[in-house]
Amino acid sequence: LLAKVSAGETVPFTILTTPRQGACEVIYMIATLLEGEARDSYTLQYSRLAQHLDPDRSDAIMLSAKILDDMERYQLASDTYALVPPDSLQFPAAETGRIDALREIGADETAIEVARNLTRSHPDLPFVHAKLADTLRGTSDFAGAFDAYSAALDLYSTEDPVRWRVYFTRAIAAHSLDNWTQAEQDFRAALALSPDQPQV
Repeated sequence: LLAKVSAGETVPFTILTTPRQGACEVIYMIATLLEGEARDSYTLQYSRLAQHLDPDRSDAIMLSAKILDDMERYQLASDTYALVPPDSLQFPAAETGRIDALREIGADETAIEVARNLTRSHPDLPFVHAKLADTLRGTSDFAGAFDAYSAALDLYSTEDPVRWRVYFTRAIAAHSLDNWTQAEQDFRAALALSPDQPQV
C-alpha cells in the first residue's frame, strides 16, 4: 500500500464500502470505548447494534459474546460465539470462548465435541489442543487430557512461556492416572521453566 501511494497510484478505499459499514464502525468504536466504563447491559446495546448493521463483523460478535460472558449469560454467550464464521481469523478464539461458556452451563459433552472439532480444523495451533486437554481433564478423562497436553507440547515453541502451565496440568493428569513417575517429571519440567511459580 505504501509503495502504491508513494508511486502516486490511485488506491481504492476498501475498508468500508457502504454507509451501513460506516455506521457499524462508529457504533462498534463507541462500544469498545464504553467497555469497562459503563454498565455491561448498556455497552451490549452498542455491540449488538454493530452486529445488526454488519452481521459478518467478527470483532463486534466477539465483543458481544465477551460482555454476555461477563454478565454470566452463558447460553447467550455460547450462541453468540457460534456466529463467528469458520474462515475468520478470530474463529479459534471464538470457539475457545464458546467451550468455556458451554462448560459453565454444564454442557460438557458439547464442549468436548467443539474442542475436538477445533483441533481438527486448526491442528497446528497448540492452544487448541491445550483447551481440549483442559476440557477433558474437567470431565475426569485424564488419559485423553494427557494425550491432548502432549500434542500441545509438541507444537509449542520451546521459547513460549506458557509451556510451564501445560507441563503442570499434564502432570496433574498423570498423577490422576497414578503415574507418579511421569507426573514428577512434568512437575520438574514446569519448575525448571518457571522456578518461582507457587502452584508448581
